[in-house]
Amino acid sequence: MTDDDTRAALLVGAGNIGALYDINSGPDADPLTHLSALTKCQQIGWIDVLEINPEHVHQIKRNRKIRHCFTSLAELEAHTDGYKIACVATPSDTHFSVLQALNKSAINIGHVLCEKPLFSMSTEFHGQASDIKQMKFPVTVNYPRTWSTDNTGLLDLAAKHDLGACISAVASYGKGLKNNGSHMINLLVQLFDGVPEVTSVGRCCVNDLNQDPSMSFGLIINGHEIAVMATSSQSFSLFEVDLRFEHGRIILKDGGRVIDCYTPVADPDYSGYTILRHQMSRPTDLGGSMQRAISSVIASPHSINLEQAIITADTYFNVETEFTRARSIGIHV
Repeated sequence: MTDDDTRAALLVGAGNIGALYDINSGPDADPLTHLSALTKCQQIGWIDVLEINPEHVHQIKRNRKIRHCFTSLAELEAHTDGYKIACVATPSDTHFSVLQALNKSAINIGHVLCEKPLFSMSTEFHGQASDIKQMKFPVTVNYPRTWSTDNTGLLDLAAKHDLGACISAVASYGKGLKNNGSHMINLLVQLFDGVPEVTSVGRCCVNDLNQDPSMSFGLIINGHEIAVMATSSQSFSLFEVDLRFEHGRIILKDGGRVIDCYTPVADPDYSGYTILRHQMSRPTDLGGSMQRAISSVIASPHSINLEQAIITADTYFNVETEFTRARSIGIHV
């Protein structure tokens, strides 16, 4: 390399989440893609891209920080030897194989930020998890709400408003158990700080993604019961968490972008009864999560959330297994 290795980044996959979702966004917009976040990061001076689709390459080549675009790992190895960070944003079922190839290559990488889901096949899950722990670079998984204190700190917000203990929770998601349900499971693991136990699985599913259906299920995490409801994404996307407390309610909605808070007031019509009234709405800090993810990964010599990502995968594979078993014998568990 002719440029400073310590300021170089590698992007593997320049599709939607890799580069294209915000390709036409203005300079002041929050980054939605790995490429935008790497471009805005002051610690990154150069970006190399590994992408096989020539149309994607054509769309991104005007980026001022892109140095080289490669179509194969062998070509990349012949021209470079090290990166401060690598971002893996290839199709979901290729994530592990890409990590494996990078690990076997001669390229030095400080830290890898990999898109979710990290694991796609239950039969290979435990072996792959063990392999990733032994790779020459740490791997962090891009569950964006990890870098949103507003999303992960809903219980702290409830304490601030004196809402009391959380007594129930209902979550909604669509677009596939692994694709988007993994986001919900991961957020719930962070919210309630524990390992989920699958308590029930619905009998029906929504097949918006043929190879990754959405199904409803129940969890207990650290003593909290949570109903996770599957929704169809054919008309609209839904990602919400509805937390009910002793003295109020908090709803995380709009994909985690907005928080609503409700507190008790006297019922205006029926004496002696109490209802909930909307107290406040505010945007969350989710918009800056991609930028914070890049900065956090660059700064950390260790994985930020690999163990948490493994717990998340173990949970969605358990849900998938119970759903398949229940359907095979015609019962509702």
